[in-house]
Amino acid sequence: MQDRLVVDVLDPVRTASLPTSPVRASLPLDRHETAPSPTVQPVSLPASAPPVRPVASPSPIPPSASPPSQAAPASPVRASPPATGNAPAALASTKVPLPPGVAGSAILLPFDPTVGAAAFRRGTQAVLVFDQPQPLDLASLHDDPVFGQAAVHVLADATVVELPLPDGGQLGLQQAPDGWRIAVATVAPAPHPIPINSRDGRLEFATDTPGRAVTIIDPRSGDALLVGTQRKAGQAVVVGYDTPQFVLLPTWQGVVVEPLSDRLTLDVIPRGFALGGTGLVLATGAIGGNDPAAGQAANLTRRFEFPAMPTAALAQRMRDQIVAAADAPPLARGPRQRAVAQTMITLGLGEDAAAVLHVAATENPTEADVPDHVALAAIAALIAGRPEDAGNINDPALAGTDEMTLWRAVRRAELHADMPEAAAGFAATWPLILTYGPALRDRLLPLAAETMIAGGEPAAADSLLTARPEDPLLALARGMLAQSSNDTDAALKIYDALAIGKDRLVRIRAARRAVELRLATARINAGQAADALDALLYAWRGDQRELDLRERLAGLRADQGRWVDALTLLRATVDEFPDQQDAIQARMKTMFAAFLADPRGNTMPPLDFVSLVDANTDLLPGGPAGEDLQSRLADRLLALDLPEQAGRLLDKLVHAAPTGAARAGFGARLAMLRLRQGDAAGALAALSASASGDLPAGLTENRTLTLADAEARTGDVAGAVSALSALGTAAADEARASILERAQDWPGAEGALKDYVSKAVPVSGTLDDPQRRTLLRLATAAARVGDDGTLATLRTQDTPRMGTGPLLNMFR
Repeated sequence: MQDRLVVDVLDPVRTASLPTSPVRASLPLDRHETAPSPTVQPVSLPASAPPVRPVASPSPIPPSASPPSQAAPASPVRASPPATGNAPAALASTKVPLPPGVAGSAILLPFDPTVGAAAFRRGTQAVLVFDQPQPLDLASLHDDPVFGQAAVHVLADATVVELPLPDGGQLGLQQAPDGWRIAVATVAPAPHPIPINSRDGRLEFATDTPGRAVTIIDPRSGDALLVGTQRKAGQAVVVGYDTPQFVLLPTWQGVVVEPLSDRLTLDVIPRGFALGGTGLVLATGAIGGNDPAAGQAANLTRRFEFPAMPTAALAQRMRDQIVAAADAPPLARGPRQRAVAQTMITLGLGEDAAAVLHVAATENPTEADVPDHVALAAIAALIAGRPEDAGNINDPALAGTDEMTLWRAVRRAELHADMPEAAAGFAATWPLILTYGPALRDRLLPLAAETMIAGGEPAAADSLLTARPEDPLLALARGMLAQSSNDTDAALKIYDALAIGKDRLVRIRAARRAVELRLATARINAGQAADALDALLYAWRGDQRELDLRERLAGLRADQGRWVDALTLLRATVDEFPDQQDAIQARMKTMFAAFLADPRGNTMPPLDFVSLVDANTDLLPGGPAGEDLQSRLADRLLALDLPEQAGRLLDKLVHAAPTGAARAGFGARLAMLRLRQGDAAGALAALSASASGDLPAGLTENRTLTLADAEARTGDVAGAVSALSALGTAAADEARASILERAQDWPGAEGALKDYVSKAVPVSGTLDDPQRRTLLRLATAAARVGDDGTLATLRTQDTPRMGTGPLLNMFR
C-alpha cells in the first residue's frame, strides 16, 4: 500500500467454529490499517493457479479457482469442495425446456424455496450466487454447450456458480417451487430496476423479497464482493455506478457491491438492503435506481466496460492502469493496454486511446488481430471524430452483442450514411449509453437522439428524451422532435433560443434549422432564407457542415435566378475544400446546365450573360444530353449585339469544349460570326481549328456551307463548288448556285439551280413564295445562257403555278 507491504497471516479454523450472520456481509477494516489476526478457511488451489490474496471476513471465503485476470478456462464441470466439516449431499441438476422459438439452454437447481439468489456478469462469465452452502451435481450437463463448462464453488455460507456466456447470450432466473430455474438464451425478460435511495449517508435498495447478505470472491479480480440475494426473481440493479468508496455492479438479480473501503457493510433491512459503514458517509449523489430506461439497459449485451464513474475517479483509474501496463513485460501488456484504452474512451480521449492501441500492436503484432483490440481501435477512431478510419467496426467477427450494434450505428450516423439504419441501431441500443461515463455519455446521447429523429425513429427518441428531461445537450433534439410532430411554433422557439446560446456548434445548427423550417412553412421566401444562411456562412468553418451550408446557399441563389452568385460561391468552395473538388465540380456542372436551360437566362443583360459563360466554360456538359444546351448557348451568343465579346468567348469555347462535336459546333458558329464581320480568312481558321471526325450529318452540312462561303469570298470558287457538290444536299445545291451566280458563271449556276429545283420544288401543285423565287432564278440563268429548251419547259409547265403579281411578270 503505497510505500508499505502489508502481509496478512491467517490461522486455519473449522467451519463449525465460525460465527455466520444471516443479515450482514462486511469488511471490518480499511486496507491500510493493521489487522488483528483475522480468520479465513484456507483452500487448496490447483498447481497452475496463481496465489490469491485472502480477504478478512467473518465467514470463510475461498478464492475462485480461476485466475483473477481471465475467464474460467473451458474444462469439464467441476465443483470446489465445501470448506471443512460434514458437507451436505450434492443436489442433482436437471435440464428443462425453453419456450418455443427461444434458442439456448435451461436447467433446474433444486434449492430449498427459502434460498435466495443473485446473478451478475464479470467479463464473459455469468456469476450466480445462492445464499446457502450446497454442493451441486452437474455431471448430467457435461454435454451442454453452456452449462457443461460451469464451475461450482461451495463457500461457508454461499454457493457460487460460474459459467461462460456465449455471444448474444442472456441470463434469466426464475424461482419455482422446486428450485431455481436458470436459462441462458437469446432472449430473457427485462428485470425491474431496484429503487435506490440515499438516506443518512448510506444507500438503501428497496427489494421485494430480500434474502441474505453474503461475501464472495470476485472471480475476475480476486477481491471481495458483497452480495445481497433475493428470494424472488424480477428485480435487479440495472445500471452500475463507480464511486471513490465502492463500485455498484449491474446485475441480473440482486445487489452486488465491490467495496473500495474495508469499512463497508451490506445489511439486510426489512425493506431490502442497506450499504453503509461506521463513520462513513457514502458519495451517492449520482446514484438513483428509478430510471425508466434502466430496465432496458439491463437486458442489452455488452462487450466492454465504459463505467459511469466520476471523471476524477476515471482519471485515477487510468493512471493506475497505465502504471500496471508499464510494469508488465512487453509481450504481456496487451490486455492491460486494452484496459487503459477502455478507460480513455470512457473519458472521451479517442486519440489517446488510439495511440495506446497502436503502441500495443507495435510491441506485439499479434495484438492487432485480437478482436477486442480491433473493436477498441475502431471505437477510439469514432470518439476522435474519424469515422472513416473505423471501418473495422463492421468486422463480422465482432458481431454478437448489442454494444457493437450501438457503435456501428455511431459510425453510420457520423458518416451521414444509411441514416434509417443508424436510427434503427440506436433505437435498439440507446439505453446502453446511459450506463457509460459522463464524457462518453454526453458525446453519444445527442447523436443518438438526433439520428433517431432524422432517421424515422421518433418514438425511440421520445423515450430517450423522457429519460433525460433536463439534459441541456438534448435541447436541439427536442426541437427536432417538435418539428417532426408538426409543432412548428415549439420547434422554432427552441431553435431560436439555441441560436443565441453559448455553444457555437449548437448555435449554427439551430439557426440553420430555424431558417429551413421557416422556409418550408412559407414564413420566409427563398431570398430571405438565402440571406439568413449567408449570414451564417462563416460561423462554423472547415468540416462537412460548412460544405453543406455552402451548397445549400448556392442552391437557394440558383432558385432565385442569381446564377452568378451561386456559381461564384461554389468556385470559392472548391478552394476551401480541395479534397471535395470532384463532387463540387459535378454540382457546378449540374447548376450550369440548369442555367443554360432556364428561360430566365434570356433576360440577363448581354454583358452579364457573356461574363457568366466566360467564367464557366469548363462546366459545359458533355455527351448527347449536353449537345442541345451547347447549341443553344452558341446561338444565344450569335444573337447578342456584342460581336467582339461573343467572338472571344466562342473562341474560348472551341478550346474548352468537352467533345469533338461540341468543339465543331462552336467553331462553325465562330466562323459564321467572322463571316458577318467580313473576315473570311478568320472563318476558315475557326473551321480548321475546330475540325473533328464522325460529326452528325446536320453539323457536317452546316460546317461545309460555311466553309464554301468563306472559300468563295477568298476567291476560291472552284474549291467552294467542289465541297458543295460532294455534299449533294438541297442546301448545298442552293449555296453552290448562289456562289456561281455571284461569280457570273451562268452555265454552272443553271446546273446547280436545276439540281436544287429537283430537290426543293415539287413537279406539280401549288407553289409557295420561296419555290416561285427558285423557279425565277432558274429562268434567269437559262435566259443568260440562252437555253431555249429549259425556258420553254418552264413556260408551259410552271407559268400556271406562278400565281399573280410581280413574280409572275418577271417570270414571263
